[in-house]
Amino acid sequence: MALIHLTGFNTATTENLRAALDKARTDIGKDLTGVIIDMRSNRGGLLDQAQSVSEVFIGDGTIFSTNGRHPDSRRTYRSSNSRPNAGQLPIVVLMNGGSASAAEIVAAALQDRGRAVVIGTTSYGKGTVQTVVRLANEGELILTWSRLQAPSGYTWNELGVLPNICTSKVGDAAKVGTAAVDSNQASLMRWHALRNPTQQEVADLRKICPPGDAAPEADVDLAVRLLHDRALYAHAVQSATYQAAARP
Repeated sequence: MALIHLTGFNTATTENLRAALDKARTDIGKDLTGVIIDMRSNRGGLLDQAQSVSEVFIGDGTIFSTNGRHPDSRRTYRSSNSRPNAGQLPIVVLMNGGSASAAEIVAAALQDRGRAVVIGTTSYGKGTVQTVVRLANEGELILTWSRLQAPSGYTWNELGVLPNICTSKVGDAAKVGTAAVDSNQASLMRWHALRNPTQQEVADLRKICPPGDAAPEADVDLAVRLLHDRALYAHAVQSATYQAAARP
């Protein structure tokens, strides 16, 4: 399997990701059983790169949408890529409390669309789009334009993306089974059901898997374990997509 680190989202991120995947296929060959995308402490970056990175893994369909008061802020970003670069390779995404913005777009999209299992802790919760208005006195006004929404319709602003498996609650990666996935189902359902959560709802939900900024080796160990156990991987994917499909 391949371990790819995405540390930000700049103009070269998608191109570099495709190159890393091609190199993994060449170096590992038929033994390439899956890919781990490490976005821990990735603070985000360019919105268009979040879309194109998602298209590497996701075929036709919604990646994310934006919704605000102004009609022009309401947009849906879709993938028209009928043949994603990663094909149907199993994907595990690593996240933590330092993962934000574009990293959250990718994680939420891959989780909702059933293309990846997210492992780690709840992400930062940067789910808004800003625009810069130039002022006559040469100053700038940063205006929050819209909120980002996952394919299932929930917004992670202030809330964050909840992982399928919370590593802060995992002792031994080798002993992780379906129970660890199933214990998160009710939480995922609540996460996907929220549209305009109150501050108290956000605080309560973020206690389920408190965001941490560390990058423990246990995250990688669990990702490797999951990619080696195809049945457990499939169970985790199906659990998340079921919660997305069960949204109101």
